[in-house]
Amino acid sequence: MFSSDKSFFKKLALAQLLVVSITAFITYGTTHLFYRELFSQTTTFSMVKIFLAIFLIMVPVLFLFSAILFKWLYARDTKRRVDHNKFKGDLVQNISHEVRTPLTSISGHVQVLEEISDNLNETQKSCLTRIGKGARQINQLFNDILELSILENESPLFIEEINSRDIVESIVDQVCTLYPDANHELTLDLADFEFEGDAKLLEMTFKNIIENSFKYTPEGGDIFISFKSNGDYIKFVVRDSGNGIPKEEQGRVFERFYRGNLVRNSKIKGTGLGLSICKHAANRLNGRTWVVSLENHGTSFFVELPAKQPS
Repeated sequence: MFSSDKSFFKKLALAQLLVVSITAFITYGTTHLFYRELFSQTTTFSMVKIFLAIFLIMVPVLFLFSAILFKWLYARDTKRRVDHNKFKGDLVQNISHEVRTPLTSISGHVQVLEEISDNLNETQKSCLTRIGKGARQINQLFNDILELSILENESPLFIEEINSRDIVESIVDQVCTLYPDANHELTLDLADFEFEGDAKLLEMTFKNIIENSFKYTPEGGDIFISFKSNGDYIKFVVRDSGNGIPKEEQGRVFERFYRGNLVRNSKIKGTGLGLSICKHAANRLNGRTWVVSLENHGTSFFVELPAKQPS
């Protein structure tokens, strides 16, 4: 963001300090004159009333000025945020388009070479595999950056009725296809109910969390997925038996580009944007997401959303 909330409130505090200082100065001056005239032998009662009137008028005028100043600062800060978000969104889309064009060409040539890989030696095959993997990682990175940019720009939501079992089972099938060799004990506990939401945002959120469990749970580990409703709210839970997240890192897992020490030291690749996308998507749907983890005893991710979105 061009101007953070902290920056805005700093400006507001300085403006209010200025108004309070002016008010205190005028109050002191008026009071000083008021008492001086009150005890002066030449003072008339009308002079006392004049000074009292000045004092009573200036205080609300200055508070009104403070309110106008606050409104102006807020409008100015909001406009700069909107302008910057639009610029950032356009920039991300343009860069993404310009990079994806040669990236698509690279991926296409890799596929062609893979089809004739029988004619390549082991070194050439290894290089080809690395090129293909690198192209997919870059493509995934730009996909995540673009999704996060769209969420931050607060594009309009498409709210519709969604079935709980259908959306989760569909995502689980997609993830299982991506990790065909994963040997996990998968348990689903899905209630069957209808709720309101944006299907694309929900898929982003649920898929990132489920995919993380598949990636970071050791072979033979357990993954438990639950989706329940209490009428007003729905709760999506993914619990795994992985290595867990150290306590000092749990507060940062939803930060963009953040990857914990254990993850960075592993061979598992990632962009560090998946959970940040989850958090932004849940916020857009008026919900929240959080994590509970115990090192060496697994991790649970929670997403809570209203069953009906406000109109």
